[in-house]
Formats: sequence, structure tokens, C-alpha cells
Amino acid sequence: MTTEIKELNLDLGNLELKAVGFDSNDNVILKTLHNKILQGSEDTLSPDARYLNYNDRRIWVGEGTLNNNIAKYSREFLVEQMLVMSCEVYNDDYLILDLKLGLPPSQYKEDTHRNELISKFELNKEYKFKIRKNNKWIDKTIKINNIDVKIEGYSAFISIADDINNNGRDLLICDVGGNTTDAIKFSWSNKYQKFIPSTPFTISKGQVAMITDIQQKINSIHGADISFDKVDECILYNVEKILYGGYSYEINDYINAASDSADLIINQLTDKFGSLDNYELILLGGGHKLFNKLKSDKIKHQTNICDADRFYANALGYSMQ
Repeated sequence: MTTEIKELNLDLGNLELKAVGFDSNDNVILKTLHNKILQGSEDTLSPDARYLNYNDRRIWVGEGTLNNNIAKYSREFLVEQMLVMSCEVYNDDYLILDLKLGLPPSQYKEDTHRNELISKFELNKEYKFKIRKNNKWIDKTIKINNIDVKIEGYSAFISIADDINNNGRDLLICDVGGNTTDAIKFSWSNKYQKFIPSTPFTISKGQVAMITDIQQKINSIHGADISFDKVDECILYNVEKILYGGYSYEINDYINAASDSADLIINQLTDKFGSLDNYELILLGGGHKLFNKLKSDKIKHQTNICDADRFYANALGYSMQ
């Protein structure tokens, strides 16, 4: 009996891991976990954590310390995260995968970086591991049939291209990620009757910096110790108040603390591409919501897309290439 090859499209976000797969009817499966690792502990009850036993090492994926080395090709625990996200998407105890990953444009263009990322995984090796569900350890095996690396930002555009009409303006796709913002200009080609990309551009600033600015502002004013995660969660889920230590903090009272970081992104975009008024801007990535809240007055023309398409844009784009 031949085992069906399934695909896992995994976006290695700095704050979130985002995975896209497909069921037997080609319906899209979307899954996400925090890009965090906790080693050598069994004391977390977080519903966001997944407990993995691989190579006689037990770790939690989705809880603990951010695994956000900005050089994604050299990150630790990539195999462990791939195994867990595969189990999030598929229930199979034995799974053969075509794996698609991505790198930011500045890293993708270097052959050595793409090759280093690929080298983290072994083709045709049977990865045997256990994952705990409902207080039981379940034996799993995953074999990688093929690995491919795509370019972040451009892949995000691919996922939404069919929904974009030519209105006479060039497009500027901005993928506001955790530690970086990737931008690509697209111009309409009458010859090919589609938008054609220019060279991608990466800005070393993103959601992490903006959230940190807000966190530090609240804590410095009130002598509090509110965590990064607490602020990030409120922004992500549109919660207006942080309730902590018996006090209530209105997010909007402190959100402008992130303006300098957002201005840096705006200024570098303008330096590279000229006036943003000339473009139809499309904001994607986990940081799009906060960035738009801070700088919507600087964006004259913007295409609105549903949050799921923004959030999973890169992983969806991997699946279409």
C-alpha cells in the first residue's frame, strides 16, 4: 500500500509558526503556534504548548522562550518545530511530506543560506518521535520526500494575486513580520497582463520592536513588569485594556510609544520606493494590524484583505508555487 504524500507549507515567523496543509478534499487547513521553545519541563499547562519527545529529548513547542534568531536558516529546533506543526495539520501516525519553507529576501538570495536551511532536514529519513495528546504519548513517524525554499513577501503576493485588480497604480506589498518588514514593488505589465515584481527590500524592524516600545513605556511610567506577551496578546485580539496586578492600562494611552519604530519603517519605504501615495499598499504579516493602527494616516491607498489571508499569506503562497 502506497502512502499518500502530503504537503506542509511552514512559515517560520519570528513570533508565530504558521502552517498550511490540505485535507483529502483539498480544503485548506490553517494552524499556528507561538515560535517558542521550553526545554526540560513538564510543568506548563498552557493550551498553546505541545509536548514532544524526539531523540530522547523532551521539549515544549509553543511555550517558553522565543526561538526568533533573525537568521532563520541557522535557527535551532527547526526539526522539532516541523514535527509538531505537521501533527497540528495532520493526524496521521505515519506521514510522508513535501516540505516548503521560506526565507526573507535578504537571506533567500544567498545560496549558502538556502542550503543551510535545507541541510537542517534529511530527505527520506524516518523521523520517529512521540507527541503527547490527552495525557498520552502517541508514536509518530514522519518522512520528508522533498524540501523547497520560497521567498517571503513574494510568496505572500502570490497567495492574494487573484484578488487584486489593476487600477493604474503600482502595488507595494509590505509583510510586517516579527523582526523584519519585507517589501516588494509590483508593476503592471501590458505584455504579460499581470503584475511583475521588482527586487525585494528588507527593513530590520517589525512587530517585536513596536510591541517592546509599548511594553517599556507602560512599565517605565507605572513601575510595572507587564510582559511582552501580555501586550502582544492585547494587540492581536483587539483587547483595549491590559488588566494586570489589580490595575487597568488602556492600550491606546501608550500605543504611540511605537511611533518611532513605525516611522523608521515608513521612512525606509519612502527612501527606497518614493512617495507611498503613488502606490496601492497591501499590508500583510503578523504585525500589519499594529503598524496600520499607528500609521494609517500615512497610507493614502490601501487594499483591505481578511485577517486570515494577511496572517497566513506566505504559507499559502508557498503552496501555490
